[in-house]
Amino acid sequence: MSEDTQRGLNRAYKHWKQGRIRVMKKHTNETYPDYRKEAVQPLIPTSKLVLTNEGFKVQNKPINRHDYKNFGNILCED
Repeated sequence: MSEDTQRGLNRAYKHWKQGRIRVMKKHTNETYPDYRKEAVQPLIPTSKLVLTNEGFKVQNKPINRHDYKNFGNILCED
């Protein structure tokens, strides 16, 4: 057994023990494993200029891609 195959089997066995894998069947009666994935918040990196007492600062932070309330304020603040 190759090393890549062994890694894949170890990963599948670990997920199966945790209850995070299920066996699905295609319309051709072919079975395949389906891993349940956790929802991960879609973050995008942003940069904006912020005026402080010391002058302009560049602020880098990730924001949620689906949060539209801050989307217009990426480059400037009100």
